[in-house]
Amino acid sequence: LLSSILISVSLYLLISYDLIVLSSFLDVTKEGVIKVIISLPAITLLTIHQSIFRGQRDMLTYGVVKNVAIFGLLFIISLLFYHVYSTTYNVLVLLDIYILTLYFLAFLSGFYLYAKSGITFSFNLKSIKILKESFPLMIVSSMALIVTYTDVLMISYFLDKSQVGVYDIAIKFSALSGIFLMAINSYAMPKFAEYFGSGDRRSLEIIVRQTSKLIFWTSIPFLLFGVLLSNHLMGLYGEEFLGGSNALVILIVSQFISSICGSVAYLLQMTNNQDLFQRIFLIATLINIVMNIIFIPIFGITGAALASLFSTVFWNIVSVYYVKQKLNILTLYIPLRKIY
Repeated sequence: LLSSILISVSLYLLISYDLIVLSSFLDVTKEGVIKVIISLPAITLLTIHQSIFRGQRDMLTYGVVKNVAIFGLLFIISLLFYHVYSTTYNVLVLLDIYILTLYFLAFLSGFYLYAKSGITFSFNLKSIKILKESFPLMIVSSMALIVTYTDVLMISYFLDKSQVGVYDIAIKFSALSGIFLMAINSYAMPKFAEYFGSGDRRSLEIIVRQTSKLIFWTSIPFLLFGVLLSNHLMGLYGEEFLGGSNALVILIVSQFISSICGSVAYLLQMTNNQDLFQRIFLIATLINIVMNIIFIPIFGITGAALASLFSTVFWNIVSVYYVKQKLNILTLYIPLRKIY
């Protein structure tokens, strides 16, 4: 939380005094970027609270705070503003409402945690140790953010901006195939840490294989649906979006590869191998950037999807290898193979 506040203040000052010049091809305004920066501490605090709920195995509260409360409150507050002020919204007004919603929910969930468990925040020498141990996790999260936006930024630089919209729709459709992956990982992460911490390797192996099986079979319908109906899905937004069908298929295949490899990222990070995964993901990020630079001018948005596919295959397969080497557990799911 302290780090996010320091980063937010630093970015605010740098952008406010024009020490950082926003590139014109990003198509953003200074005011909009500043509003996003202001929201960072709230997002960080809310993420911490979500992690505590998940660690306590309070999955109902975790799911409500993460998926329902933010958008539900945003919708309600937006309706109230509309009826009170009888005006339409622009993006900046919606950002203001979003920021208010985030801070309100962050403090509300914090009060709930204090009332329920007596949890408070403090800073001491143990906090410094935690910061040191969590630094690789921060690097991985930063790299994941870079990978997420590299495709879009590269497309907007090399191609017409209309292609950004096409690719964005393809990303959103492909993300649907990762819903069960995220849901199952949310349940499995505390289990990984618990069994590894207690030295119960047998239970750790069983939960890993069971989650791999669940992720695999729940991902199959999305793979078939997305690949077979890619033209129809993209065509829902108009004929100009049909050019993103190949990109959609590649992105869905990329998600499926992550699924069949299992929860390797979380498993490495929950078993004191976060430094190793940091290096793996750093290389994958560099692969993604380089391949975007090479492929997008040649293949367009399909090239961006290919770059994403290759980097995803790299970090998943390498992680599967190291999980096997370090923990002697094969996360790669093989149908009809006995799971325990």
